[in-house]
Amino acid sequence: FRSNPFVGSTTTQFDNSNKQAFQLIIYDLTGKACRIIDGITESKYILHKENLTPGIYYMCLRGDNESYKEKIIIK
Repeated sequence: FRSNPFVGSTTTQFDNSNKQAFQLIIYDLTGKACRIIDGITESKYILHKENLTPGIYYMCLRGDNESYKEKIIIK
């Protein structure tokens, strides 16, 4: 992610040259899924803070053949 920690939004970029559909899941520290976004087909996604409270979260981006994991911090 760019801008980590972030306040309003942050951008993630990943290899998606095959244009497969990814699912983005944001988990809090207890493992609870706080947000699920389906159908990401671009190589870049802008995550907006919206109802996420300040703290540490884990992002999992899952496709058919690959996945990415990252810790994100919201101020």
